Amino acid sequence: MSGAHLTRRLAQTGALVRLARMRRDIARGELAAARAALVEAVAARDAADRAARTLAADQAARRAVLRAPLLRAAQARGALDAVLTTFAADRAREAAAERATTDAALMIEAARADVATAQAALATAERRLDQRDRLRAPIEDARLRARERRDEREADERPLAARRTSA
Repeated sequence: MSGAHLTRRLAQTGALVRLARMRRDIARGELAAARAALVEAVAARDAADRAARTLAADQAARRAVLRAPLLRAAQARGALDAVLTTFAADRAREAAAERATTDAALMIEAARADVATAQAALATAERRLDQRDRLRAPIEDARLRARERRDEREADERPLAARRTSA
């Protein structure tokens, strides 16, 4: 192979290596973003879990007060309706809190899947970079050997040229 051809091939593989490095860097950024999203999803789930526990405790305390014996029968009917309405509303709020916790858990699973996808993309980018480096190494070696041979030929020709001019 000629030196120009090797130089051209080396430039081409250099461009491929630079592209592979850019892809690797992008994959690293995506992995970092996916990990940050996972941390946020875990924090959201923990907050939803705490809110659900606090809500359940508050409503249990309120229900205990509402269950206290009532003094009059007329008041009892109205109070009973209020208690039943309160219990239904409490159950609805607790169900909403449980849904929020479940949604947060689903977000965690989605974030974990995104992390796994980003890790796979990073691994692919790393493999491509290694392939490009392995492709570039023999071309670089051939170019260096060609340069050395050319330098040796020039060194061998210099004494001959010097003898011709002096003779």
